[in-house]
Amino acid sequence: MKFLFALLTGLIVSTCVSADAPPQWETFAVKSSNGLCSAKIEISDKNADDTPSKWQYKLVVSKELTGTDGVTTPKILWDSNYRHNGYSGGQVSNDCEYFVFVDYWYYHDTALVEIYHHSDYRIVTGKQLGINQAPLQKTVSHQLWLKSGFSFIYKNGEADEVAIDTVQGVKRIKL
Repeated sequence: MKFLFALLTGLIVSTCVSADAPPQWETFAVKSSNGLCSAKIEISDKNADDTPSKWQYKLVVSKELTGTDGVTTPKILWDSNYRHNGYSGGQVSNDCEYFVFVDYWYYHDTALVEIYHHSDYRIVTGKQLGINQAPLQKTVSHQLWLKSGFSFIYKNGEADEVAIDTVQGVKRIKL
């Protein structure tokens, strides 16, 4: 009986560990690594609907500016429509020029990396990054491709590339 209980407990725990977290559709904010820039994801229009996945979202990027009086206040630099997938995260570059979201789940032919630059928006797929999806670890409904995370690479103080640490090595994307 103890063996059966241990076996069932193990199955329940392993199922919970491999289950995918549902999307939360929350607004969120992130700061750049130098602390001067911030990016906020806000609801811009609920479209008279109670379903967050149908709402419109906006990305607002601002920079902390210190006035002559020594008071620091945020100044909005740019904003853009934001394609929210229900998960929070992403990074804003130290020069406040880019916001990048890297999806935790692997997608071969759809948005895996989303790059926002003022009103410009582009996606990069797993196929474009050259990820071999066959050996990727599988969860209940997705595949895992990230090893740790990603970071901006700067050239002359400006964001130039994104380096993503994947289970298949570092992949770089030119901004």
